[in-house]
Amino acid sequence: MEDQAEILQRIEQLEADMRAMTQWQADITKMMNMLITRLDEIDAAGEFTDKKLIELANLTRLDLEFMRLEIRVAMRGGASQ
Repeated sequence: MEDQAEILQRIEQLEADMRAMTQWQADITKMMNMLITRLDEIDAAGEFTDKKLIELANLTRLDLEFMRLEIRVAMRGGASQ
């Protein structure tokens, strides 16, 4: 059986890991939001003129939105365990 000091150390490490993951989620979400905003700005300015480029931008936007959702789900699942 583990002694109290070891258990407390493991709890502190888990809490530190959760804080790091929460910060990572915030950083990644911020970058995704910046990319989506930039894609929207370029699109609104009419800078996407090539059909393939428009398709790529739309797919990138969808990929970013999906990844952002996956991160939220993963963080909620991780926090509840």
